[in-house]
Amino acid sequence: MTAYFSKGKMGVRHPYYYCRNKNCLKYGKMVRKKDLHNEFYDYLKKTKPVEKYLPLFKEIFIALYKEREKEFKNDYLQKIEELERLKEEKKEIVIKAAKGIISDQTLKEILDDYEQKIILTQNSLNKNFYEGLEIESLLNKGLEIIRTLEKAWYEAPPEYKPKIQRLIYPAGVSYHYSGFSNLGINPFFALINQFVSPPSINVSPGRLELPTDALRGRCSTS
Repeated sequence: MTAYFSKGKMGVRHPYYYCRNKNCLKYGKMVRKKDLHNEFYDYLKKTKPVEKYLPLFKEIFIALYKEREKEFKNDYLQKIEELERLKEEKKEIVIKAAKGIISDQTLKEILDDYEQKIILTQNSLNKNFYEGLEIESLLNKGLEIIRTLEKAWYEAPPEYKPKIQRLIYPAGVSYHYSGFSNLGINPFFALINQFVSPPSINVSPGRLELPTDALRGRCSTS
């Protein structure tokens, strides 16, 4: 869709969107920017996870995480053992080099290899430990974003609107001049929505395809 200005009473310019796809049945048809944005605001409220189910989702998610927490801790302990083993082996290599068993060139190559392994193991260890500590905090932040999603989109600057749209509807949305449909919702949102109803694809024939940046809202009244 493309932005267009139309002058109303007293010379006030009103922003519109119109279809520029010549193969579409709705070619040239216009809709006011304000009306389109209000409709999309309502559509976001309908397609995002239901508010009252968010606490239930959190409860189940945390319960499942707790069930696997033992696995995470075992993996964490294994990483610690592996890190200690690598450090001990590195020390042994240095001792052998001091005794003249290993040449300086070979020593450098071996130490570089061990250093790389130690760094990778340490990074993996830090990541696992961080995830174990922050899982509930990150989940709370994610659910809070969902609660105010439509407001965040509506109030976002034009350049940020497409980013929010792509986050929610990766394959884009379609506008029918009487409502929206989508080709697929964010997998995380879809997972939460399963607590409400079975997942479905909201597609109908003869729709007007909108790219994910169709609702940028670049126009403004003057």
